[in-house]
Amino acid sequence: MHGTLVFRKYKIRVINVIPGATETPIWSKEVRDQFSDRMLTTEEVARVLVWAFLQKDNIVSEEIVLCPIEGDL
Repeated sequence: MHGTLVFRKYKIRVINVIPGATETPIWSKEVRDQFSDRMLTTEEVARVLVWAFLQKDNIVSEEIVLCPIEGDL
């Protein structure tokens, strides 16, 4: 968090995005086959990133934690 203070004086927004289980190749095919209905999609994560980017210049969401509605795997 301390490092973000350096960027603030230049009005650069730094956002920590922490996505939960997201259906990507980082997970084995077996895990994705079993749990894909509980995982976030890349589109869902992208929508949140776009939302954060489109906020007014005078605010910043410093940390965004995304989790599947049913909880982590």
